[in-house]
Amino acid sequence: MFYLPNGSGSIGGIKLVTGRNLSTAVDPGMVTLDDRQAGLSKTLVGVIGALPFIYAFNIMFFVPEGDEFFRWTLLPSILIGLYQRYASGIWALDRYRQIFWPLVCYTVVLVALHLFQGGYESTAKSFLFICLYFYFAQPFALKVGWIVYLPLFSAAELLMLSLYQVHIEGLTRVGGFTNPLFLAMFGFCVMLLNLYLAEKMHGRFMRYLYFIAAVASLYVVMLTLSRGIILAIVPVFVLYVAFVLAKLRFGPARLPQLAVFLLAITAVLVTSNAAMQRFSLGVHNFNQNTSDNGVDLAHQANSVGFRLMMWDFSLAAVANDPVLGLGKDRFEEEKKAFVDAGRVHSSMQALFLTTHAHNQYIQELVMRGLLGLFALLALFAFHLNQARLLIAENRWVGYALVSIVLSFMVFGLTEVSLKHEYKVVTYFMSILLMLNALQTCRTEKKMCSVDSESAR
Repeated sequence: MFYLPNGSGSIGGIKLVTGRNLSTAVDPGMVTLDDRQAGLSKTLVGVIGALPFIYAFNIMFFVPEGDEFFRWTLLPSILIGLYQRYASGIWALDRYRQIFWPLVCYTVVLVALHLFQGGYESTAKSFLFICLYFYFAQPFALKVGWIVYLPLFSAAELLMLSLYQVHIEGLTRVGGFTNPLFLAMFGFCVMLLNLYLAEKMHGRFMRYLYFIAAVASLYVVMLTLSRGIILAIVPVFVLYVAFVLAKLRFGPARLPQLAVFLLAITAVLVTSNAAMQRFSLGVHNFNQNTSDNGVDLAHQANSVGFRLMMWDFSLAAVANDPVLGLGKDRFEEEKKAFVDAGRVHSSMQALFLTTHAHNQYIQELVMRGLLGLFALLALFAFHLNQARLLIAENRWVGYALVSIVLSFMVFGLTEVSLKHEYKVVTYFMSILLMLNALQTCRTEKKMCSVDSESAR
């Protein structure tokens, strides 16, 4: 059962472990702090520590271009974390190394190649700030238990905004105030967080409220008509079924839950006819392009044909520098030469010149070569491994993290899933929210009653 921290030593659900000696901490994996030496209010520290979560899961996609200001919500947390480390004299990072160090390695490659041959500045800054936040703020015992409510409110906001766009504005494909692909990625992560947080909510009402929020978020994802994002439903569904079935031996009551989930998925798919029609159109466009070998440029004038053409071009461009890639400027030059040669349909030329490779892995190859691709794959691999290790300790958190990482790996097949700032924020803040819940679970024994029974 999931109990939010509340009681002695907590302020508004925010707890700060104190004491200079690590042996006195509730969780030996956390950094401790004598707050009298720090001279900071627990309330102030807690609110500032939670600010990035509040921002990321509530207004990032509901204020146009609001994501540009996310790093400035991280900055106060980073500075306070730096002060806490200095005051306590503790600089080690003992927990979640398999998440932090691959992130650092990828960020170093990203920043170094950006400085050496050019790249997307917003991407480099996003990863750099996330690294700093993870090191200086996340390891401290900022017990912000109430942030688990944020995905619930995010689902409500997503649903209201999407229904407004469908029924008031008459849109057939919702996108909020941003690109439908970005909204779909965000909605997908909100769905996953609600789905797994429901497992630890105390009380049947709260569990089903989170479950309903997960289904509502999935419905919004379907309304975006983003085929590459919707494809991630398949591996996530398999993981969730495995998660539920793994606990059946400890309680057959899980069977009704699985049945309700299957019915909900079916209902969402059946009512999302537009998404299914778009999939059929995608298959038709794919067959057109592959059967004609891309000779007819008119077949590029759709999202599938454009992606196939962009992938072919990008993979061919990689040969110019397979180890370090081309960087942004040389990639732009190659694209211009491709257009000047008359190999892009006139309706697609403007988009071709201003867009990326529409595939995270191909984008890494063409921008940062094999070095960048290896760093990216290592990032995903180590994060998956960390999630796998956590399954043995906290099944619900482990499966949630596997689902988040795997989803972004699937997103990357048709979109550059870790380029724009809001995509990077969605990925890492979703992971950090679940790790925050896990840290709370470790220090609140009564929260882990279900998992401790399952581990027997």
